[in-house]
Amino acid sequence: MRMSTPASGTDARAERMRLSGSYRDECQQNSRSFHPYSSSQRATPSSSSSSATPNPWASQSSVPQPTSFRPPSHTQRLTFGRPRCISDTPIPTESLIRPPPLPRPHSIPLPPLSAVEPEINPILATGIEYNIRAPTSFADCPSRRHSSRGREAWRYEAAVRPRVASLTIFLDFDPHRPIVVFPTNRYDTVITVSDVLDAVNRRVGMVAEELREAYNAGYAVQLLRREVWWVGLVPSLRERDVWVLRTM
Repeated sequence: MRMSTPASGTDARAERMRLSGSYRDECQQNSRSFHPYSSSQRATPSSSSSSATPNPWASQSSVPQPTSFRPPSHTQRLTFGRPRCISDTPIPTESLIRPPPLPRPHSIPLPPLSAVEPEINPILATGIEYNIRAPTSFADCPSRRHSSRGREAWRYEAAVRPRVASLTIFLDFDPHRPIVVFPTNRYDTVITVSDVLDAVNRRVGMVAEELREAYNAGYAVQLLRREVWWVGLVPSLRERDVWVLRTM
């Protein structure tokens, strides 16, 4: 029987070490192939897995940044109880400030004073000689000078018939302000010729004073003549039961 030599023991130990080293190298190789951070398993931009799962370690510059927030304009804001305004057409400010146009001025005829159309006294139509700027005592009626009732009886005749509560007169040189004549006798409701003369004389005096004040203030106005003669009352062409005093 052949006995083993030390050399043979050394060879066996070396063989075992060689086998164990090969096994260790194989294990290390397998472990390296399955390491999560190994270069062979690291995802690349061209790999298909990178498109499916984002890499948390990728550079922040490759991550898309969120867009900057822009507040909605006043025309796109939502208000409670109102729809969203999506029109870009600006609203004109003039339509919000300018008031609606006023109706055109026009005269509205008043109801008639009586069922029968009133008739003016012929004395007031053509029978008086009178400078309306002078006191009413200077008025004269040539057709009544020789009346049996007296020279001044014509002043107390009715100015209009049938009887009316008031009489409206316009001056031909002051057509915008009416003269409304009422009876002056509290015991009688008749408007007399004298009532008409007094009302006209008061209005003429007021107009003359207004023109004088305007002239003294520097306004270019024409003063009333010293003599404005009564021509007569004529019916108004615009309104019923209204008369216009013609002068010269």
